[in-house]
Amino acid sequence: MVNRKVTVVKAGPPDPQPEVQAVPDQTAKADAGKRRLTLVPRRIIDAIALIREYGVKKYTDPDNWKRVEVERYRDAAFRHFMAYLDDPDSMDEESGLFHLWHLACNICFLIELEWKRHWRIYKNGKEGEGKNSAN
Repeated sequence: MVNRKVTVVKAGPPDPQPEVQAVPDQTAKADAGKRRLTLVPRRIIDAIALIREYGVKKYTDPDNWKRVEVERYRDAAFRHFMAYLDDPDSMDEESGLFHLWHLACNICFLIELEWKRHWRIYKNGKEGEGKNSAN
């Protein structure tokens, strides 16, 4: 990102040297409108990674989750969510990892498996909003 320098004028007595701050400029790095992945909390990535490491150790194939029916992940997510609601600090007996972390991983699988269909619906809805919008 290219920054251009601007002078910041402060209220009160004048500074002998005005403060110079960087302002994002899109001419060298056009990232306006792109996803800001740094907004995603890092701990969810850690939690999902721990569950995935457990799963790979148990099932050996790191891609086996792609061959599981969506409904089974919905069921698993719901079971882990119910366990979490009953006790937010509860852990899965088999893995020894928190139910909340298992829930996050199941949701992750669901998002991956349903992404194309959901993205198409989302994009079509966004296009429709623009056409029907009064603005």
